[in-house]
Amino acid sequence: MKTFVFIFICIITFQAKLFSQNNNLIISANDALQNQTVVDGNNTFAFELFLKSGKDKENVFMAPISISAALAMTYAGAKTETEKQMSNVLHFNLNQKNFHKEFKTLIDSLILLNKKGLDLKIANSLWIQKDYVFLKEYLDFINTYYKTSVNKADFKKQTEKSRLDINKWVELQTNNKIKQLIKPNVLTQLTRLVIVNAIYFNGTWDYKFDSKKTKNNNFLIDGKNNVSVPFMNIVEKYRYLENDYFQLIDIPYKNRSASMIILLPKKKDGIAGIEKFMNWKQIEELTNSMIFERINLNLPKFNMISEFELKDVLSALGMPITFTNEADFSGITGKTDLKIDKVIHKTFINVNETGTEAAGSTAVVLIEKSGPPKDPIDFNVNHPFIFLIKDNINNCILFLGKVSNPSLK
Repeated sequence: MKTFVFIFICIITFQAKLFSQNNNLIISANDALQNQTVVDGNNTFAFELFLKSGKDKENVFMAPISISAALAMTYAGAKTETEKQMSNVLHFNLNQKNFHKEFKTLIDSLILLNKKGLDLKIANSLWIQKDYVFLKEYLDFINTYYKTSVNKADFKKQTEKSRLDINKWVELQTNNKIKQLIKPNVLTQLTRLVIVNAIYFNGTWDYKFDSKKTKNNNFLIDGKNNVSVPFMNIVEKYRYLENDYFQLIDIPYKNRSASMIILLPKKKDGIAGIEKFMNWKQIEELTNSMIFERINLNLPKFNMISEFELKDVLSALGMPITFTNEADFSGITGKTDLKIDKVIHKTFINVNETGTEAAGSTAVVLIEKSGPPKDPIDFNVNHPFIFLIKDNINNCILFLGKVSNPSLK
């Protein structure tokens, strides 16, 4: 039974601008690169976007690797100042000549996790206005590095049908978990291109929780008010770290090729303070310092759907030009006639006793030390916490979230 599912969809819609000029696409990818550059860039962008997007939200769930993937396909056609702003914000710290080959290497590596007990599906598609001219070089390039299907649509005369067709594709890629992704009136007669990226994730915990031990308990949502939610319980050895401010635990998935990392503030209302200092480099250093401890883990069951329109956030982070008439995506059409209209992000997550995802790069076998075992450390996730899901082969963040109220769907 498949019990833990993540789904992400990112839609980028382009509208025609009211002017144009000629420019040619010059993109190549010849040099083999090391994977870590793209991973570090994705993870850095993940935290910056998360902190900007989730300030006023109780529960937040994002798939930063998929946002990066969708925007990477856009970046392939970006030129001049547009390319520079996107590179800076998204931390695409390589030139166009090299970046896409490295990104492909990362995605191919993630797909290989399917051979280690994980159900991970990544799909891309382009939906192009049928009578609009797109550079063959761009379409071929995107297909080569992102395995992207190209679908013709008629946004001018059949806007609603185009919306329904894209939604149907999304449902198919996500096992019908996300329906009606694109709301009515999002697409217009000026829409010329829609880039869609979908990630579907399903797997199980390495140590499954016993459902007979699941019991309702209080979760403190705002420092003073409680909600009653089901808590799962298990006592096992996990990688663990604590300091004066928080506890950190690594909960592995089957075969240990991926983990959920939970960061739990020691203060019941301390999540805002934790968010202020969070960044990828600090999280990386902390996780590298974790050691195995016997843990009494109490984790609430939760599920949620998150939706974002990322235009304002991406503009605030430093790429406002992409949404204006000054945008230069001449690498897509040969003209500066496109600008980004919307970036829509939607996710779904369900956490229960059976689990999540898993695969195994590092298998750790522990032998109990001699002498009586010490009491397990309590890790009681009964107040707001931050969590992330990363693969343990590339150390790449796949999902990143915050739970302030697990009773909210």
